[in-house]
Amino acid sequence: MLIIGVIVVFLLVVFYGKSKGAPAPNEMSSSAIKYRIDTELAWMSKYNNLPFGTPKSESLERMYKEKSLYVEELMMELKKREFSLNTSAIEQETETISKKVSELMAQGLSEAEAISETLKEWSKRSN
Repeated sequence: MLIIGVIVVFLLVVFYGKSKGAPAPNEMSSSAIKYRIDTELAWMSKYNNLPFGTPKSESLERMYKEKSLYVEELMMELKKREFSLNTSAIEQETETISKKVSELMAQGLSEAEAISETLKEWSKRSN
């Protein structure tokens, strides 16, 4: 009886996971997204390497299309995250420059002189 109960619970967990579907990319970490992309691409590669004589069933074709769309979603999420990281880095740099200009203006430099001096320092530091 215990064995039957364990089997039933296992089947319920499997069916629940199947009904839930693939995890949403925005709920995954970047490393999990990269791993998922790799595994999905590996499956797609195996599908594409099937011999031409082997009939591809409708369910396999449907899975291939679904996986292709899912990989695109995953890649878009990664690109969105990279873009937001780049944007925040630019915002931080701009804020640093603005603070330096304000400090130099407080010391008595004109706005044009303060901007010029700050940009000179920034370009030296960037190179």
